[in-house]
Amino acid sequence: MKTSKLILFLFLVIYSECRYEIIATFNDEPDEYCCTDEFNLIPTCTKQDGEEYLYILEFNEDTITSTSNMFSGCELLVKVDLSNFDGSTVTEMKEMFSGCSNLESVDLSNFDYSIVTNMDSMFLDCEYLISLNLNNFKTSLITNMASMFSGCISLESLDLSKLSTSKLQIINSMFQDCESLKSVNLQNLKTSLVETMADMFNGCISLESLNLNNFDTSLVRDMSKMFAGCRSLKSLDLSSFTTTSVQRMNSMFEECSNLKILNIGSFIFKSDVKATDMFLNCIQNMIYCINKDNAPATITSQLED
Repeated sequence: MKTSKLILFLFLVIYSECRYEIIATFNDEPDEYCCTDEFNLIPTCTKQDGEEYLYILEFNEDTITSTSNMFSGCELLVKVDLSNFDGSTVTEMKEMFSGCSNLESVDLSNFDYSIVTNMDSMFLDCEYLISLNLNNFKTSLITNMASMFSGCISLESLDLSKLSTSKLQIINSMFQDCESLKSVNLQNLKTSLVETMADMFNGCISLESLNLNNFDTSLVRDMSKMFAGCRSLKSLDLSSFTTTSVQRMNSMFEECSNLKILNIGSFIFKSDVKATDMFLNCIQNMIYCINKDNAPATITSQLED
């Protein structure tokens, strides 16, 4: 339960000859300094004035290359303003806000992502995060976005169309359990190097539509539970998918209880592919296309009650 009390923390981060401000707002006074100490951050002075606390910190190193776990587990964190933090030397942002269950907004508008390679679980379980502006994401070197938004149960929409992801390799569970997510724009997401898409949309119970025509799945080996629990999806066109490398499709469409039309006309089902419960608890008499001519058929006989 949130409290009404707001405590404002102003972190002035100093290294080399540069000064950065990181403004973080908490909904109560943390028991201890919340930002992780993995970066050799040293508080040089503190000042208390009413409900404002001023921390002036400095780095032991000249540059910071990782913000991984920076605010991880900081459950009292409500808002973060990193608009004055350049970030041009940062390569790792893994779990940066992971577990910030009360975080409502993050300002990363001026952050330079040009050499970032890892955003694994960056916003994992940020349960109160309603929206994110990622229009400035310049991520040409990014390789890992696994579980990046997993557990963000309040996110309603995401536009990732500005991302540059030609080196992207890992995206499993990227949106898993984003229960309020109704739309996501992935039109420019490059997936030619991706080998697993397992659980990518698993548990996205509010997702109403998906356009994945741009997805290159030629190297993907695992699609298990990729759309499991997407019970608001009524139609899905995967006719552009290549499945020659796929080994696992277990529960791929499990609990897609309102999916009426499914185009998997390009799918190749090899004898060694694991596809247990692929259509478990899907709608009866769902129409699907499964041949090169995209001729419709029903899969009632393959469904399990």
